[in-house]
Amino acid sequence: MRLFFILITLFCGSLFIKGQTAADTITITKELQDVEIVFRRPKPMVEQDAATMVVDAAQIQKMPKFLGTSDPIRYMQSLAGVQTNSETTAGIHIQGCDDYHTLISINDAPLFYPNHLLGLYSTFISQHFSTITIEQAEHTGVMPNRIGGLVDFQTHNTIPQRFGIEANVGIINSDATMKIPVGQKNAFFISGRSSYLGWLYGLLADMTNMNMRYHFQDYNLTYLSQPTDKDEVVVTGFYSRDKAQLKADNMGINVPWQNILGSAYWNRKLNKGNWRTNVFYSAFLSHVEMGTTSASAQSNQMMSVLGCHNQWDNNLLPNLALSARLDYEHYFNQPFEFRFEGMQLYAMDSTYILNHADELSLAADLKHDVNHIFSYNIGLHGSLYMNGGHYYPTIDPRVSFHFVPAAHHLISLHYGIYHQTFHKTSLLNGGMPVDFFFLADDKFVPETAHAVNLKYLTSFLNKKYEISAELDSKQIDNITEST
Repeated sequence: MRLFFILITLFCGSLFIKGQTAADTITITKELQDVEIVFRRPKPMVEQDAATMVVDAAQIQKMPKFLGTSDPIRYMQSLAGVQTNSETTAGIHIQGCDDYHTLISINDAPLFYPNHLLGLYSTFISQHFSTITIEQAEHTGVMPNRIGGLVDFQTHNTIPQRFGIEANVGIINSDATMKIPVGQKNAFFISGRSSYLGWLYGLLADMTNMNMRYHFQDYNLTYLSQPTDKDEVVVTGFYSRDKAQLKADNMGINVPWQNILGSAYWNRKLNKGNWRTNVFYSAFLSHVEMGTTSASAQSNQMMSVLGCHNQWDNNLLPNLALSARLDYEHYFNQPFEFRFEGMQLYAMDSTYILNHADELSLAADLKHDVNHIFSYNIGLHGSLYMNGGHYYPTIDPRVSFHFVPAAHHLISLHYGIYHQTFHKTSLLNGGMPVDFFFLADDKFVPETAHAVNLKYLTSFLNKKYEISAELDSKQIDNITEST
């Protein structure tokens, strides 16, 4: 009997424990209002349409490197329709034009000689930029006055979430870029590059009874501010300097040159477009010294521009867009100055004063997507160039037709007239900054080009590959060459 009560007690106790455990179990249910799954599609390196090509500057770092550096200009020199050189000169030669016919700019502020090492390197550090816009043969009405192509480097337009630094070490130079956020609406981007050619390879150059030294450096500083959702302010500074020296027993050559650029850029988003204003100053300066034990010669030059660019883009209708542009530029130019000392011969010792010129441009471009097969652009670019009391008005029409006969196929036809208000010529024609710029005047009138371009573009394998074929004809007048 005692055993029976013990078993009953244990059984009831187990029931009590089991029931209490079940009673203490709590189920918590939480309902999620919205669930968003985000997949970031890898950004393609190149986005191309009939008129422009936009290159992701960060992707250039994945390209094959030259002497330890992936240079954006060298990538552009690999594109169809672009030559790497012409008669030993360096730079970008688009559609048969000279290198100075191509407008190379940072945030729409022009540069005049962005080259190192005879064009083997450019002055651009690709990590400092977000995208690169390239126009080769087809130009809209709002493109500034140049008779070649356009290459515009755009700085970053996104505030970084945290501090970051990226560096590259090459066999002749090294560079670094810092991204510094200041709160959620401001940021600084700082880049620098310096070469060590003279320090590393100087001993090899001295073995040939000649002392050769070469050094270059580049610096970029960009301040980005986004005070509101509709406003963006970008202040950019750029400095580049080269110095080449050659010393032998009885001869010495010293060639330094530099680029200076500063700009303030404001972009305002509108309901159906945006308004952009850019104020800038850009200058290229070079100096050449040559001497022997009995004679010496020096030359100096300067090409600079102070300007203000304004552009308004508006989507009038879903298939109709209008762009208008108003530009003013004031040029300062010292084309050539030679001084001789100790030479027992007759030479013209002429010193050129600082020349000034003004250029005012008003342009418009209308884009109409008629249907999914046909679209067109009609542009008109008018300019008034003033130099020394002489006036040169120009009106340049530009028109493009685009056909899409099937998916991933595009055929375009373009005709345009272009003008350029400064010239460039050279003494040695060797890609060195002894080439000099001078402004158009009554003796050397502005250059003019008539261009026709027929282009076919197709893509396949989800736009991973593209094939293009072009037929170009361009007639250029009023080119000046040194004699």
